[in-house]
Amino acid sequence: MTFQPGQSGNPAGKKPGTKNRKTILLQELEKDGSALAAAIKAAALAGDASAMSLWLTRLEPALCSRGETVEIELNVNAPIEDQIKAVMTAIAGAQITVETGSMLINNIEKLANIRAAQGSGDKERALIQAFRDLATKLPV
Repeated sequence: MTFQPGQSGNPAGKKPGTKNRKTILLQELEKDGSALAAAIKAAALAGDASAMSLWLTRLEPALCSRGETVEIELNVNAPIEDQIKAVMTAIAGAQITVETGSMLINNIEKLANIRAAQGSGDKERALIQAFRDLATKLPV
């Protein structure tokens, strides 16, 4: 059965202007949110494990680890192997953490990939030029 244009597919459905549950909940939280947070906090402080969990997972911002600032002697123009050795030496000497060293090595590898991609473009251009030079020298 097809519906006529302008007619609802569900005539007994939600009436126009009816608020959905999420909107109603948000409006109620705006009115009583502070009191609700205070009640959860009081229950958590009284030892209620569920309230503690709720407080920590929903009401407190998540802790984010911050990257450490490190200084390491690293020559970006040196061969990739030398750069990685410098990072490994810094890890072994406890100058940087293993996690920081891993991030540095990943970035060195990315730099190596970029250099390789740039180098392959130079090789392609040189090869094309060599073919052009050869083509001009061949008799027709």
